Amino acid sequence: MLFRYEWAYLNADVPPQRAANLERFLDEKQMPNNSLGYVYIAYAVLLLTDHPNMDIDRLTAETVRKFDADSAQVQRAMLYAVLMSWRYCGGRKLTVPEFIRNAADWLLAQE
Repeated sequence: MLFRYEWAYLNADVPPQRAANLERFLDEKQMPNNSLGYVYIAYAVLLLTDHPNMDIDRLTAETVRKFDADSAQVQRAMLYAVLMSWRYCGGRKLTVPEFIRNAADWLLAQE
């Protein structure tokens, strides 16, 4: 189950196979799944798969609205999650928008 914690209500909006594929991708990238950034990025990736032309500012704004959080808090949490993923997984260091776009492209290629 992708959203394990207090955001479990989001599972109703996500097709089970897409959620499983995204969770697999984030686990392979060794993103810490106990961080808020994990959930924010997962939501942004799912949103980007539904709306491929959306820019990162709009993705962040929609994520902030969905979780009723502060914009700076969401940005910091997503940055932390991406940096931890890079630290554990290695490879090319990606920015948050690059990571989200990469994840969305991979997710769409799996379908």
